Amino acid sequence: TGCGAWPAMWLLGENPEHPWPGWGEYDIIEGVHATDRVSTTLHTGLGCNQQDATKESDFSGQWQMGIDKEANNCDIGARGQYGNQGCSQMGPKGSLGEAFNANGGGTYAAEWADAKMVE
Repeated sequence: TGCGAWPAMWLLGENPEHPWPGWGEYDIIEGVHATDRVSTTLHTGLGCNQQDATKESDFSGQWQMGIDKEANNCDIGARGQYGNQGCSQMGPKGSLGEAFNANGGGTYAAEWADAKMVE
């Protein structure tokens, strides 16, 4: 927690025949500096769009913003999103950082399956 800290856990699939992001990248937890919200992101090529995943129903945080829209398209070249942004969600307040630590920490869980949405 604090300036210069970048806690992260990523899963990545890649080889010479399948360069990034061909098999996707799943950033399970990521935070920068003194943020108090965990970030979770999928980075893919064309065809992975999470626009049907809804706040409170499918996840407890909120979509991060792109340039002019919610970052709910996992394609690293999606219109209206920053380059390589992917579909990015922020967890609830206190899901990372000082408040998270003061609360005794916790466990992050993720499932990477052949499905429309990653849980």
